[in-house]
Amino acid sequence: VELLVHRVSYLSSSLLRVIFGFRKIQLEANPTVQKNILKRVERIVFGSEGITAAEAAEKSDLKRLVRRSYAQYLAQESMHESKLIWILSNIAYIAALPALIVLVLLKSIKFFLFAGPTEAKKDYLCVNGRGKLKAYAEEIFNQRSFECVYPREMVLFLDGWLFFLITIAVYPRLLFAPRLLCNYLRWLSYFSAFVKRHEPKSILTFFEGVPCSSMITAYLRFKGVKHINAQHGELFAWDASTAFAEFDQFYVWSRYFREIMEAKHCRAGKFVEVAMPEHSELYQARMIKKDRLRRRLLLPLQPSLALSPECLSLIQSVIESLPDSWDVMVRPHPADLTNVKQVVRELRLFIKEHGLRHRVMMESPRKTGLVESLKRTEVVIGTFGAVMLEGWLAGCKIIHMPYLVHPSTVMERYDSSPNVVYIDSATTPDRIREFVCTAPVLEGAEDERVRYLFSTNLIKISARSRVYEG
Repeated sequence: VELLVHRVSYLSSSLLRVIFGFRKIQLEANPTVQKNILKRVERIVFGSEGITAAEAAEKSDLKRLVRRSYAQYLAQESMHESKLIWILSNIAYIAALPALIVLVLLKSIKFFLFAGPTEAKKDYLCVNGRGKLKAYAEEIFNQRSFECVYPREMVLFLDGWLFFLITIAVYPRLLFAPRLLCNYLRWLSYFSAFVKRHEPKSILTFFEGVPCSSMITAYLRFKGVKHINAQHGELFAWDASTAFAEFDQFYVWSRYFREIMEAKHCRAGKFVEVAMPEHSELYQARMIKKDRLRRRLLLPLQPSLALSPECLSLIQSVIESLPDSWDVMVRPHPADLTNVKQVVRELRLFIKEHGLRHRVMMESPRKTGLVESLKRTEVVIGTFGAVMLEGWLAGCKIIHMPYLVHPSTVMERYDSSPNVVYIDSATTPDRIREFVCTAPVLEGAEDERVRYLFSTNLIKISARSRVYEG
């Protein structure tokens, strides 16, 4: 049933994206267009006086948070390139909302009639606690016992239904936002179950990109629970999809990312710059020379990368430019739906046809952790994603390709780093070969920039870790 609810609330937009091939305009647009999206949304939701003045005059904390969710929803709706796509998507969500309400009611009745024993109380919960989020939880909760929970059980009690209706009553514009209502009702029923089962004091999420995040913060405050959010991978300046969200605490990698979120009107009772243990490990690996028997290029796949002929052509150009005896590791994204094996086959065929001596292999995230993979890697090639930044942190050379994200948005954070290059169809093989074969610069301004982006100034690096092997 939960899987059906997930599909009902999200399948419509995903299916339309596949059928009509539309893309997220705020990712590929330049920063000026992105800023204009946020300004327009701010004017629509908060009036000509702006968000700061409007919230200062607002007496209802619930209405203030609902307006933030509505603003984030409108910003995300600006992704649609076509009015037709927007209309069809909303029709699908209008049809899905009654079905979702019925399903939540049925699940709630089932819980009342057949619920098992209440689970042990846990002061701290981590929603979808896998990978990075679990590492965050271990760091944030500081060895205190926490429980990893998953959005499977949907229960909405009388107070939950009343809160849902009051939310609409204080801001009736929600009735004209079917996607936001579906998103809100689904997550409200999940969090209602979490609170009922465990009676927590704090809940940790990756939620800055979820449009109902501020309304969930309002619900958790109503239940006396603190809503903590942790940075979900890299955050882009002026990316509208993560604007306007509010949490009780927001953990970010560094001051750089905190300033990005504040510029997009995100708010938290407290922003916390936290140095992740895996980032400390990568930074220490950066400061050590590693001898490799074979050179290694890592290709981390993002969803839809395998469907981009332009990206595949650029990857082939890079492989052709490499000196002999390189290992090319194709690593799928944890949420990747593309045919990774097909990418590997195409690259192997390309190498065979051109008489190259490289090896292409698929690297499983389940068998090889990302930190361990980056430690053994010399060059990372990809489009965007946290792995590109973390590879830079580990001292790898980084090759960015054009796809969705505007070049100025991607390259700004590196501040003209000699270890990063942006390539397109006009980049010559000689330029690629020169970049790959040049040793990375790890000291001076480069080291300072890395520390600025990753809060490595908060990590105590031992003297031993600075010693170069050999």
